[in-house]
Amino acid sequence: MPADEPILGVVCSDGLRRGDDSGYGVVVTRHRIMGSKKPDSMESFEAYVASGAAESTVRAARIFANGLLATKDFEVSIGSVGQVLFKNPGLFSGGYAVIKTSNRTIRVETRVSYVDPRIAETMSVLCKTLYAAVGWRLSTGGAEKAVVKLR
Repeated sequence: MPADEPILGVVCSDGLRRGDDSGYGVVVTRHRIMGSKKPDSMESFEAYVASGAAESTVRAARIFANGLLATKDFEVSIGSVGQVLFKNPGLFSGGYAVIKTSNRTIRVETRVSYVDPRIAETMSVLCKTLYAAVGWRLSTGGAEKAVVKLR
């Protein structure tokens, strides 16, 4: 990832998965959304750095992003995203982020919260990060509820 590309956030967790593979990471910049299988040696990490994060947090996020992107699985430009459907995990059902473009649908899912209590915080960071990238195109709780403000 170019050093001058503005990073918005990074989420990397054993509780995320794409398909049958547990352990996944998502990197969001001002220009693109990328995903990658989490290397077994990599710790879980999440950071929302879009507004006012400490420089040390931004540096750590960039290091994790570069580690993840060595084995990049998907990449979509922010401009090509038509909609992102988002659901937080519950006690008995997992959550998800579904990124839709005109010709692709990318689904990243989570474990249920009783298996991984930390996953709720991870998904909160992912939601804020995706909102910073796509704005009103992020929908939660079903396609009819657009996110207006996350604070």
